[in-house]
Amino acid sequence: DTLTVNVTPSNAPVITLKPATVLQPNPNHTYRAFTISNMVQSATDDCNGNVINNVVIEKATSDEVENSPGPGDGNTLNDIVIASDCKSVQLRAERDGTMNGRVYLVRLRVSDTSGNTTCATYRVSAPVGRAPAVDSGVHYTVTSTCNTNSCP
Repeated sequence: DTLTVNVTPSNAPVITLKPATVLQPNPNHTYRAFTISNMVQSATDDCNGNVINNVVIEKATSDEVENSPGPGDGNTLNDIVIASDCKSVQLRAERDGTMNGRVYLVRLRVSDTSGNTTCATYRVSAPVGRAPAVDSGVHYTVTSTCNTNSCP
């Protein structure tokens, strides 16, 4: 006789983020690319071990509108661009000079083979002067093709 035991883990994977990034605003309105490995130190699971290759970007937000009225932000569009494979995001290295700095939040998700999911948020800021950027709440969101709405 053979007995088969299937073990289904109930613990979700664990994401450990790297330190937040502070962008130096660029007068040329260029992007700064962030890959999963730029944002995530590790992603591990009890049964599957290293699951960093399963991490995807669900969405990215900004606490400034995409194109602020007036001359303060460089009059640009598409300040957030998420790659179609959901493994990188380009963030424009600028902020509205008349505001309190820009804060981008990148929502990351990892799932294991049992369907357990963990989400984490990586912070990127572009300050005005020497003061830290202040998160004024979400004003602009870009959702990726990998968004399952499983992250709050």
